Amino acid sequence: MFPDPHPHSLMEEVILPRARLSQERSRQRRQALLEAAIRVFGEGGIRAVTHRAVAAEAGLPLAATTYYFASIDELVRESLRYHVASFIQSFEQLPDVSMDGAGLLDLDVGTQIVEAVFAIRDLDSSALELSVYLHAARDPELRDVAFAGLHALSSFITETLKSAGVRGDTEELVSLVTAQVVGAAMRRQSRPDDQAEARRLARAIRNLVAAHVLGDEAVTRVFSDISGRSAESP
Repeated sequence: MFPDPHPHSLMEEVILPRARLSQERSRQRRQALLEAAIRVFGEGGIRAVTHRAVAAEAGLPLAATTYYFASIDELVRESLRYHVASFIQSFEQLPDVSMDGAGLLDLDVGTQIVEAVFAIRDLDSSALELSVYLHAARDPELRDVAFAGLHALSSFITETLKSAGVRGDTEELVSLVTAQVVGAAMRRQSRPDDQAEARRLARAIRNLVAAHVLGDEAVTRVFSDISGRSAESP
């Protein structure tokens, strides 16, 4: 009987799959804790996020939270980072908004696009995102995370405008549209009428794009005309 030229091959065949399985289970547990922490955060705010609450929400032993995270602060920060990363990836699921300029300026088309986005970003997810960004903005260690999320939103808006044929320096326009989108997210929490809110947002974006295309001089003339008519009124 000849000796096995690879004496460790059988051992490796047994041990390596087990090690990979253990690593995958560990990854899944950690992810479950991150997702549970976000749900607890969304329901009760930062004060509700405790080791016990997160473990219970995840259906894992209490010791699991301290095994994967050195402190509750680390758990909170990592869960918020995880959520923002998921938010950024979610832009891939948004409907195709490629259109020409006429489509962008058509209020009905714009409203339909916003409604499609609202259908994906429902009230609960929108409220959670607002809470996450407000908390991240107050934490110096998470400001880069908040910036990354807003940058992803701005990039999506930039590509939408570009596909519609909007030319020139659109940086300021994108900032204004982003502000309208965030404002709409806040209004949806107090006035959950998505159809009406979608039309308001579509109209605001259309007006901003029109002002950008016309240019400052044309907009100034419009306001001068308004001012002149106001002065002539009794």
